[in-house]
Amino acid sequence: IKAQRRTLPDFPPKTVLSGQLCVSLAISVSVRDFYTFVHRVSRNNSEQSLTDM
Repeated sequence: IKAQRRTLPDFPPKTVLSGQLCVSLAISVSVRDFYTFVHRVSRNNSEQSLTDM
């Protein structure tokens, strides 16, 4: 059990922090892309409805 405990915290905290940073960056970028896509689709729909009128 002691040997297993020693092998577990071999992760340097810097790599863990950088991994979390990369994950948060990817999430924020994907959210931004999703919002821009939704905005574009809604704008296209409104333009189509205006031309239909």
